[in-house]
Amino acid sequence: ALTIPIGFKEYRGSLVKLDSNTSYDIEVMTQAAGNRKLASATVSTWNEVFPEGVVTTLPASSTAELNISASGTAGAYRVYKPSGASAIINRQGTSSYGGRISGAYIILRDVEVKNCQIYCVGLDSTAHHVVIEGCDLHHYGKADPVEPIYGVNETGAVGTTSGSPNPDVTDIVVQNCKLHDPSFDANSWADPPRLNDGDTHPEGSTALNFVNTGGKFV
Repeated sequence: ALTIPIGFKEYRGSLVKLDSNTSYDIEVMTQAAGNRKLASATVSTWNEVFPEGVVTTLPASSTAELNISASGTAGAYRVYKPSGASAIINRQGTSSYGGRISGAYIILRDVEVKNCQIYCVGLDSTAHHVVIEGCDLHHYGKADPVEPIYGVNETGAVGTTSGSPNPDVTDIVVQNCKLHDPSFDANSWADPPRLNDGDTHPEGSTALNFVNTGGKFV
């Protein structure tokens, strides 16, 4: 049970150590009036098994952007994975994306993507039910034109390609991946103000960057 001090008109917390693909009865109680029940609901956790359908294999090495537009279905995710031991997409620091997903019910598995100016894997506004697993995503971002030691915002390992509302981008899983080594630094709160806007708020690349989406991310 989670306890919120009396007088706080809010409820915040997480339920952890739950089993996948299982229904739970949830109740919210208050201690202020004899453990009066405030709300209840029956909810289900996600199924961690994603059924696989068509498999597309990727070459060992490529410098081209991987465009994933063909969708799978809820009962048969479309899988993209190496044809052999590995698949490396090297955009050589001159292109925006390593992979770009506009389809739905997609699994991208065991791919290394590097040297991208915006995102190693970009999610278009139509992407949903996407699983990115076992991937190695690194050296992403581009230099701030005013202070080139720093990177610019809205760049990273995985992110939405549109800064506009993306309500259909939901149910995204990024698991067992390595997201590391952005190409440029980010400032901390302790650093001097950035020259581009005079602000001390941290700016630069992030591992994950999802803008105005429908939620449900793991």
